Amino acid sequence: MNWYSRIKGSYDELHGEEQEKKYNIIKPFILKGKVLDVGCGNGKLLQKIPDSIGVEPSQDFITPGKIVCGKAEALPFKDKSFDVIISLTALHHADVKKSMAELLRVGGKQWILTILKKSSKFKKWKDAINSAFKNVQELDANQDKAFICAKPRLK
Repeated sequence: MNWYSRIKGSYDELHGEEQEKKYNIIKPFILKGKVLDVGCGNGKLLQKIPDSIGVEPSQDFITPGKIVCGKAEALPFKDKSFDVIISLTALHHADVKKSMAELLRVGGKQWILTILKKSSKFKKWKDAINSAFKNVQELDANQDKAFICAKPRLK
């Protein structure tokens, strides 16, 4: 049994308040359009975002039509499928290079990514974000740093 299987029933109790705070910080910046939440957990925030779908690696949170099984390193969507990509406190679990390539591949207009400040991958993610985008706005998001990104740099 994995960690997410063990906490499924108490996910909101463990993470709900913190996720809600982060959502309230990024909410004013979310553009209209089709939204993908990468590492969406139980998908509670998807209820607040119109035209959204989540991707989550833990089978315990899959909800047909709303949350699909997948990882940030290999997103199960076509190129440019989404206008907005959000990810709240999930990417520090992922491979930076592979995940960034996938986020850029499936996204189109905006990326809002929060990275756990105390993560050992924080600097790698910050560098990758600043390398991938021309316009990056940084916001304090409690335990995370929020990166509001647009205009990817062409390779």
